[in-house]
Order: sequence, then structure tokens, then C-alpha cells
Amino acid sequence: MEEFIILEEFYNTKLIVASILVAILGSYLTLYMNRRIVVMKSYSRVMIVVTSVIMGMTVWAMHFIGMSAFSLKIFVSYDWILTGLSILPVLVASFLAFITLYMTAYKRWKIFVASILIGLGISGMHYLGMTAITYDGFLVYDPGMVGASIIFAIGVAYLGIIFLRKMQNVKKPVALVPVAVVLGISVSGMHYLGMAATDFCLPAQYSSSVRGTPVVSLDIFGIALVILVVTGLLFIFSYIQSRHVTLRKIAYQDALTGLNNRHWVHRFMEKEGETLHKAGKVLYMLIDIDQYQWINETFGYSQGDQLLQKFADYLSEHKESGDIVVRYEGNQFLFMTPTESNLEAKKEVRQFHESLKRPFLVGDTSIRFSTTIGAAISERKEDIPYLFGNLEQALRYGKTNGKNQFVYYDPFLHSNRREMEIDEYLKRDIEEGMKGFSLVLQPKFQLPHVSLAGAEVLVRWNHKKLGFVSPGEFIPIAEKNGTIQPITSWVLSETLRHLREWKRKGEYIPRLSINLSAVHFQAEGANEMIFETFEKMGVDPASDWVEVEVTETAVMKNIDRAMALLEEMQQRGLRIALDDFGTGLSSFMYLKKLPIHTLKLDKSFMDGVPQQEKDMILLEALIDMARKLDMEIVTEGIEDEEQHVYLNSHQVIVQGYYYARPLSLEEFEIFLQKKKDA
Repeated sequence: MEEFIILEEFYNTKLIVASILVAILGSYLTLYMNRRIVVMKSYSRVMIVVTSVIMGMTVWAMHFIGMSAFSLKIFVSYDWILTGLSILPVLVASFLAFITLYMTAYKRWKIFVASILIGLGISGMHYLGMTAITYDGFLVYDPGMVGASIIFAIGVAYLGIIFLRKMQNVKKPVALVPVAVVLGISVSGMHYLGMAATDFCLPAQYSSSVRGTPVVSLDIFGIALVILVVTGLLFIFSYIQSRHVTLRKIAYQDALTGLNNRHWVHRFMEKEGETLHKAGKVLYMLIDIDQYQWINETFGYSQGDQLLQKFADYLSEHKESGDIVVRYEGNQFLFMTPTESNLEAKKEVRQFHESLKRPFLVGDTSIRFSTTIGAAISERKEDIPYLFGNLEQALRYGKTNGKNQFVYYDPFLHSNRREMEIDEYLKRDIEEGMKGFSLVLQPKFQLPHVSLAGAEVLVRWNHKKLGFVSPGEFIPIAEKNGTIQPITSWVLSETLRHLREWKRKGEYIPRLSINLSAVHFQAEGANEMIFETFEKMGVDPASDWVEVEVTETAVMKNIDRAMALLEEMQQRGLRIALDDFGTGLSSFMYLKKLPIHTLKLDKSFMDGVPQQEKDMILLEALIDMARKLDMEIVTEGIEDEEQHVYLNSHQVIVQGYYYARPLSLEEFEIFLQKKKDA
């Protein structure tokens, strides 16, 4: 048997400390990135890859910096190819472990699987890295110590994963430091335990090459330098990536629950839908927490928010790989999952609905509630607004028919596709900066000289897919679904902006009229929205630039609240016109009490003029009454010469196609110029 000697091992204390510090730094960054991934809740694949690479680079860098602290009394070099390949086990193991932890439903056994993967990856990296050592001798391993080092690595991995889960929701990053120190020392401990399991043997025939002092390998310093540079660049990249994710989170993630929000659905759902449909059919479930307002009022709004967080966590923890969870709006959540068949999907919804019938612990309070689910099965990548419209229809049907149930979309029962499309596209265009909206102005004239007396501002919507949508169609939908307020605010701000520009050019612009929604008096903060718009545009409401028009029907629905809001407008100097006067049943009784400056007579009063004597008598009485009440009078719907001749002698303000159709802003500017030149 060949004789050999066991070489004495030497270590540089400063480099040992450096290797431990690198392990601590890498552990901290891994914990930090883990925290970012969990906060995102959508588990970005890019972030998981980056976190896996950081973890792998940390172990790799620590190993070779530790090796640079090691020396023998003989020259040692390193195989750069094997050195590079040695990172692969820990990279692959880290990635598989993080995928297991984040991209699949949580199970206790998965922690053990992930621990074994990472432990074997760390051990594999260490012992493969040891084979990169090149010298005249050979390595001998103590099987017991090697086994102990592998078990230790698995234990360290298990400890790390437990810490990853425990530290997911810490508020301050500084709280991660003590944990990073423990993990860094533990990872370093595995390396030095592995080194203790190794004997460096030299055949006796090479004993003459043994020096009197330890020989430091320049190769290992070069390797360590490269690793440090790569690790540093990776840290910089991870920081930039985390900043990018932060910005994306602000735009596309719900601040309360951390789930993707409705903006994300509009932005990314087409791509994600293609991925979901690769497996075939997709089950969509729109989940609504029943009587959530009662929960808020009973337990408090703070606990109501915590309940939404707990509910979101429950949905996230019980989703399978490939499933998508979104906070749709308010107390509604969207759950999407691939399914094999319609029958299987219906079974899944039933089981899912049953699983939600459980208490949720919020603080010390156990809250139990029911849910209503609107479900639809898609066999192909459909138009998103159409599909979500179907879900909303099914959910609405369930909510209005008893709640605490699941309803599959049935086109014969729930279809209202056109309305749903308009509603969804309205919301999308509003979110994208009032895309597709424009203003037109219909001039008003003072008789008998037909001089310009102002104009009524009207909104138009031309959608890229739906085309031109009549105001008579989209405004009631906007009023019904709560999107009318941002439209009104935009119309007012655009009107003020153009008025300011025209006045800057020296154009004479009489007062413009803005229509307020029929639901204005029911909306909270409606007047505040108007005054805030004036303030934002730098215009005083009392400037007499604009007048707001409210319909008689809207006022009569809640006369007390309407009077309070109208009086507030009057006190701020804003002029008010009562539109469509004469269509209500109680208008005369309250007319003297309402703070009205202008009375706009409904078009129906002009239909029989001048042919019908009763119509003329009624119209003249209304004109006389308005003047005695010191109100400006406007008659709408003038469409022919006979009506014009009849009204000419009454010296009222008129509006109608006989005088001018609604004009675009450019046409209105040309119209003003012609009036000036005439």
C-alpha cells in the first residue's frame, strides 16, 4: 500500500470572519427578498429566481472565501470549470424549494421537502467545490463527519425556512438582522464542519514539495474576487428589481391585502388568460362577503379591514399552482383556476363555497359570515369585460335572491351583455384618463336679436371597440354603477380649462351650463367634488363662468337634501338652473323655495306650439311666472321657423336644432370667430 502523509491545515482568522459576514449579508438579503415576495402575494417568478440566485451565490461566495482562508504547506490550485459548476446544486435546489414554498398550496410536509432540497444543494455545492482543488495529493473523507455535515445542512435549511415563514410580515427590515446573523453563522458552520470531515493526503514520494510555511493559493483569491464582484452586482440588481416591484405594487396591487387589484386585471389578464387556458377550461369565481357593511358597523372598520386581510390570506394559502387570486373591489375577490370539465368545475365551486363557511379569527374575535359566489366557465380566451360582466350578473342574481349561495352564469337568466360591456369599458376608459371622452357645446341665443347667450356643455363617448355610444345609453349605466362622478368632474374641469383659454385670447364667452347627474343629490361628497374642481382649476364658483343644471326629477326624489345642497351652491355664488321643468308632479309647490336662477322649460311644452292654443297659454303662463320670480327663462327644443317666430316676441333665451346643433370645441371656436366678425 502506498504510504502518504496527512497535511496540516491552516486558516486565516480574518478571512474566516469575512466569509461569515458574507453569509450573514446574503442571509439578510434572502430574508428581505422573501419578505418582498410575500408582501406581493402574486409571487413573481422573477423575484423567486432572484431570491434563489442570491441564496445560491451567498453559499457559494461564503464557501470560496472560506477556502481562501485555508492553506496547506504545499502549492494548491483550483479547476475554474468545476468551481463554476459547483454553484449549480445549490441554485437548482434553492429554486425548487422556493417554488415548492410559494407556488403551491401550503402543507407542513413541504417544509421538510424544501429543507432536504436546500440541505442537499448546500452539501452538493460544498463537496463538488472540494473536487475543484488540484494538488499532488488526494482527499480522504470521514463518512461519519460527511453524514453529519449533510444532516447539519438540512437542519440549517429547516431552520432557515422556519425563519422565512416567521419573518414574512415584519414591519421593519432591521428586525431581520438577528435572524440573518443566526442563519449566516449556521451556513458557515456547515462549511467548516465539511472541512473538518476532510483530510488532505500527500503521497510520501511528494514529501519534498512540502514547504516550511503555508502556501497561499493565488487561484483561490482570483475565484473569491470574481465571486465577490458577481455577488455585488447581483445585490445591486436585486435592489433595483425590488424598487421596480415596489412601483409595480403601488400600481397593480391592493394596499390592504397585497393581492393583485382590478388595474392588474385590465393590464395583465389577457396574457395570464392565455396561460390559464393552456390547460383547457378555466373556472372564474367572483366571491362577495355577504353583509360586510353590517360587519363593519358591528365589529368596527379596523376589524373589518383585518377580516379582509385574513380572507385574502386564506384564499392565497389554499390556491394551487397556476391559480390566480385578485381583490376585485371592496369586499369582492376574484378566483381563477384551470378545470377539466363543466361537471368538475361545478363540484369545485360547491366545495369551495362550503370551505368558506368557517370562522375567521380577527384579534380575539371569531367572525363567521356567508358568501355569495358568481361563477362562470370559460372554454377559450374570451373578451375580459364580457366575461367579468357575466360574473357580475351571476353574482348580482345571487345577492338579490337570498345571498349565501353560488350561482353559475346562465345567459338565459343573467345576460345583459351590452350593459356589462359599457360598464366595464367606462371604468377602463376613466382609469386611463378619460380616454375616448370629448365635449360638445350647443349654443343658446337671446331673442329677438338671436345674440349668443351661452351654451350647454354635453359629454360624448367614442370607444375604440364599441364606437360612438349615446349619452342616453351610457349615462344611466354610469349613474347606476357609480362612475358618473368622475365623468362630471372631468366635464367641469375641461369646461373651465377651455373657458380660461378662450378668455385669455380675448373671446367673449357667455355663461356655459354643466349638467349634474340625476344621482347627484344621493352621492356623498357630491358638492365637495364640484368645489374641489373649481379650486383645482383656479376659478371662483361666483365668477359666473358656468351654471349647473339639475333636473326637476332628481330634485324631487329627495327634496330636503336637494334644497340643502342647492343652498350650499348658492352661498358659494354658483348659479343653478332647473332643467326639464314641468315633468315632475310637485314642482310648483317647491319652486318658490328652491334657490333657482334659471328655469329651463321641458321640450314637451314646445311640441304643440304654435298650433295648439292650450299649449301656448300654458307656455306663456310659465314664462310670466318665471319673470315675476326673477328667474331667467330658457326654452328648449326649438326646431322650426314657426316656433321661432312665436317666441321672438317673448324675448326669451332659446336652444334647439333650429339655431345650432351641438358643436365640437373646434367648431365652437370657429362659430365664435364668425360671430365676432359679423
